Amino acid sequence: MSVLVMMISMRLAFMFWLIVAYGLFAWRYKRRKYFVLRVVLCIIALFGIAALLGYGGHLFLNALNESGIRNPFIYPILNIIVHLVLFGLSIGALFLCFDEQPVTVLFGCVAGYALQNIGVIINNLEGVVFPEYKFISLSPITWQGIVMWVTCYLITYALVYILFARSMKDYAEVARYNSGATMILFFIVIGVAVIVRGWSSSYAFESTTLFVLMSICNICCCFVVLFMQFMFSRWAIIRQENIAIRYMSEMKLKQYEFMKENIDIINLKCHDIKHWLLALENGGVSIDKNYIDKLHQSVSFYDSGFETGNAALDTVLSDKNLYCVKNNIQLSAIADGKLLSFMDIADIYSLFGNALDNAIEYVMTLEEEKRVIKLSVSSSGSLVGVVVKNYYEGEEVKSDTVLRTSKRDKFYHGYGVKSMKNIAEKYGGSFAVNTNDNEFVVSILMNGLVK
Repeated sequence: MSVLVMMISMRLAFMFWLIVAYGLFAWRYKRRKYFVLRVVLCIIALFGIAALLGYGGHLFLNALNESGIRNPFIYPILNIIVHLVLFGLSIGALFLCFDEQPVTVLFGCVAGYALQNIGVIINNLEGVVFPEYKFISLSPITWQGIVMWVTCYLITYALVYILFARSMKDYAEVARYNSGATMILFFIVIGVAVIVRGWSSSYAFESTTLFVLMSICNICCCFVVLFMQFMFSRWAIIRQENIAIRYMSEMKLKQYEFMKENIDIINLKCHDIKHWLLALENGGVSIDKNYIDKLHQSVSFYDSGFETGNAALDTVLSDKNLYCVKNNIQLSAIADGKLLSFMDIADIYSLFGNALDNAIEYVMTLEEEKRVIKLSVSSSGSLVGVVVKNYYEGEEVKSDTVLRTSKRDKFYHGYGVKSMKNIAEKYGGSFAVNTNDNEFVVSILMNGLVK
């Protein structure tokens, strides 16, 4: 192809693959009104400007050649300027199409340009190894060259998407918590990726070794940028989870204090009622014996509070037992609460509350005769074991199975299991689930020496 066609093709190819790269990272962004129309107009404008810059660059270089100016720095500087202009215009296009904070848009732009940069460099390196298959060159276009050109980009984009883009969640949250780092990465992309890439192009036909070295350096830089963005995303997710878990623990502690007061009041009232019934039985008052028995039965569970030796555990068990009795669930506990003295009250409530809540929720779907939950707290040396079992009918679950909820609020409900796992690990222990002979078993092991 001619030099003019080659230069225009280079700018159009740059813009095309940059738009595709943006699409992989920015599709989760909140879209502005008339989004499709905005995208179409922006793409037409970007392709038009890219073609004009390619045509203008060709005219400029021809003018320099005719004037006799032979400066080796002119082409790389021109190439850098063109890249900066196109990169800047593409950022503006994203602002026009998406309704996000500037730092969020820049986060996607950095990732998109880094990906596009890797793709074009790998394609250029392929042209060095297989020059006969190079697509954009002065040689005639071949179908093999087109296939190699598209294949290089597709493989690169697919690989980067699997490694980074697919795992990055909630860019707005990530960018908000890492705004300073995002700006640093933005200038790294401009300072290294754009400049090195633009400068290395001038060595493509002069020094193959230097061109390859600079290209490898550029690829490494872009991968580092993508990896840092990936890590920012993971840190933001962990931060959100920790905040939610901490909030749940605080709410559980408040609920514990509130319910302890209620349980104490209920126990006092029930104790008075039992004394009144006893006096009524012995006072010669004529009341049907069956009625008294039913009355005894209806209030006995309120005063049969658990006495495990740990006030927090007693409160949790008493609270859950009230619900279980009301719903015909058999809850039994063989627990030495004194073994839990190393745990914070909030952790006790959260751990046992979540474990029993999950068991109760499941057995409520079964027939009444199968609504059985067993809890035990025991020790072996310094290790304290907590086991919660309930009747189970379903697929086999192994200890490495990821628990998934059927609730609509899956994200928040998942914190219950995650909270139990975190509490176990906090005290130097482990958390596991499995099924055995129609039983669903939650096993928690903790080090009683950990404070």
